[in-house]
Amino acid sequence: MKNKNFDFSRITFNAGLLVKELLKRRVKVDYFGASEVMRAKLKSHEEILLDIHTSLIPYTLGWILNDKFYTKKWLFENGFSVADGKTFKTSEVSTAIKYAKKLGFPVVLKPTVASHGDGVWLNIQSQLELKNKIKLFQKAYYHNSFMIVEQYRPGNEYRLFLTRNGFFAAVLRKPASIIGDGVSTIKQLVEKENWRRMNPRINCLCEIPLDNITLDFMTRQKLALEYIPKNNQEIALRENSNVSTGGNCLDVTDLVHDSVKQLAFQLLQKFEILPYIGIDLICDDITKPLSDYIICEFNTAPGLSLHMLPAEGESRNVAAALADLLFPETKNATY
Repeated sequence: MKNKNFDFSRITFNAGLLVKELLKRRVKVDYFGASEVMRAKLKSHEEILLDIHTSLIPYTLGWILNDKFYTKKWLFENGFSVADGKTFKTSEVSTAIKYAKKLGFPVVLKPTVASHGDGVWLNIQSQLELKNKIKLFQKAYYHNSFMIVEQYRPGNEYRLFLTRNGFFAAVLRKPASIIGDGVSTIKQLVEKENWRRMNPRINCLCEIPLDNITLDFMTRQKLALEYIPKNNQEIALRENSNVSTGGNCLDVTDLVHDSVKQLAFQLLQKFEILPYIGIDLICDDITKPLSDYIICEFNTAPGLSLHMLPAEGESRNVAAALADLLFPETKNATY
């Protein structure tokens, strides 16, 4: 294996999974100077990596697909199901609130471009609550940035990963929660769970943050950090299911109904030059024929650890699927 002394401290955990797969295939990987940009090279074949962004996806296409507004517009125009919603400047507070009232509460507030669930507020119940959330949004983002107000659709959240050469994987993402023991407070239970997840870290799960979103959701349930849940009582801590903010992750690849796979590959085929994609899907049950669903967003740099190191279920080697696309000459090779 080349580059056995590769410095993994300069890249993310997900990028490290891809680099390890490439090194295993004898692909040389090094950095461009002091940046995080990497060059992967095998003989005369060279690819450029930035985190898990690859040179396989054109910049303009990746930029459009990672923008939630353009994704929603494209999906709607092509007959796919999305939540009703509109985009506003963060300065257009009264206009956004009027639209939400017309749309009907509850609603979702989220940025047009972000990841890891940053800036996303779900299940907003009233005009006053939306106004307060927009104030928080304005503090987190510059004043003239864009936000989306859309219909809230409850349901199970799934991440699908697929490639043009037929690879498919799916996980169910569940919002962060803890289980009471009848003795510990919510704060103590979160601290115990975070310690368990990180010492040692054996899967994709991240620490559960006790941030404003968590505290706000607890307030809705009339709970405080000092509350002691009963034994085996489950306490939901957030509504968003992002693994990066403490969500759980279960592999469901073998349970996915064929209609879901057909929809996913139909989406991928719409983009002739797109080699792979991550799709966020909300529906009630992914094991049944797909009828009532919405697609939330696309991911051109989807997390690998969700599929490779889920909290429950079989590991799916999405790093190998990406390596097959980046360096097809290494597919099925033995070293």
